[in-house]
Amino acid sequence: MNVKDIKAVLKEQREEAIELISDKRVIPRDMPNLLNFLSILNILVILGVRRSGKSTLWVLLLKGEEFAYVNFDDERLRKLTIEDLSGVEEGIYTIYGNPILPEILRGNITFSGTLSGYGCYIVL
Repeated sequence: MNVKDIKAVLKEQREEAIELISDKRVIPRDMPNLLNFLSILNILVILGVRRSGKSTLWVLLLKGEEFAYVNFDDERLRKLTIEDLSGVEEGIYTIYGNPILPEILRGNITFSGTLSGYGCYIVL
């Protein structure tokens, strides 16, 4: 997949994340202990069954922070190769700057580890 197409998908996904953050149906929660985990430069994993609110939780955690959203379950990104991941990384930094990365999903653990090594916060 070429970098231009990857960037187009990432821009669209960014709009979806912004929409989710501004959704009035999302109920704010008191999560002082969870916020402490964001101070650790490491990969944070949020586990839960399907449709249990994992994405909503990270949105609440990262509200007000600069973060990037990459959904590798998106049909357009499912067939990315290892070689394409450099294009994803380029797209992330072009669109978001130096963000917290909250949605690097399964199948991309090596990529997450690489970005973590560059000083990125990763939330899975």
